Amino acid sequence: MSKDKSSVLPPAFTDQEVAKIISAIGGDGHGIYNTNTMATHLGIDPFKFSRWHRNHKSGKDFKSVISDSSGKTVDNMDGVWGLDILEGILSDYKLPPTTAMGRGFRAQQATSAIINHLKSKGIEIPREE
Repeated sequence: MSKDKSSVLPPAFTDQEVAKIISAIGGDGHGIYNTNTMATHLGIDPFKFSRWHRNHKSGKDFKSVISDSSGKTVDNMDGVWGLDILEGILSDYKLPPTTAMGRGFRAQQATSAIINHLKSKGIEIPREE
């Protein structure tokens, strides 16, 4: 992340960018994504993800332990949490916040609301390849 996020707010995602994000991570309330890798894969400026980029600390119980892509437990990981992005998009669209219990159910609820919002604007969700 090259820009200092404390001094400049990132621009909001366009509807087309949101559709790409939903295609890639919709419904995932558990994943922590490498910010630059995801941004590059989706063709979106990494700076737009910077408000959610942070260091995530691993916990002590099985529900809060962070593992890398090989399954190895790590103490912490830099990146963006999928649920933060989904709930941030809800907020950007001024849609109601999630009310479900649990990260997965919250992510599913957020994804459904975002998809319905985009469809109401005539925007389809592309299939992730």
